[in-house]
Amino acid sequence: LEFFNYKLGSIHLKKISSVDRNPVENAVFTLSKLNGERIGTEYKTSKSGEIFWEVDAGTYVLQEVKNDGYIVNSEPIYLEVKLGETTYKEVVNTPISSLQIIKTNAQNNMPLENVLFEIRRENGELISNNLKTDSKGRIQVELEPGNYQISELQQLTGFEKDETVYEVTIRAGQSEILRVKNKPLSGLRLHKFNSITGDGIY
Repeated sequence: LEFFNYKLGSIHLKKISSVDRNPVENAVFTLSKLNGERIGTEYKTSKSGEIFWEVDAGTYVLQEVKNDGYIVNSEPIYLEVKLGETTYKEVVNTPISSLQIIKTNAQNNMPLENVLFEIRRENGELISNNLKTDSKGRIQVELEPGNYQISELQQLTGFEKDETVYEVTIRAGQSEILRVKNKPLSGLRLHKFNSITGDGIY
């Protein structure tokens, strides 16, 4: 009679923020064998940003599927596990950043609705050209860190079109605010005069 001391290998995942390297909690992952066979269902990182698995030797695929407040790493992670050894993987996540555009009347600071904007990267790549201010004169959009150009596309009835191209830098995990004001068009005044006497008619 022979006895074998069968020892598994293990995977140690550590999830951290790219900004401060603090652990990231509640990031959701799946783990599969190379042939696509799923190991369990879904797993969440703990308060320490960690997940541990005990598995057979082989190649595994780690996939991030959800991570509230952070940009999800969509690329699969391939891990090689050997018996009796721990395969450690540190995964860095960038916090979601955002831009808020606030559009108001230059005379009375009232919000302006339905003003159309576009956002481009500094290299000219279009991000979106269909962003309209809401009833509060605001647009909220999530953006990756980087430099962007924001411009108004359409003249709002009764207001001058703002031709300025605004440059904004978005930093990881931070929300930036761009405040833009529109000047109302100058009112047109009509004065009637008597063609004979030249006196004004009121």
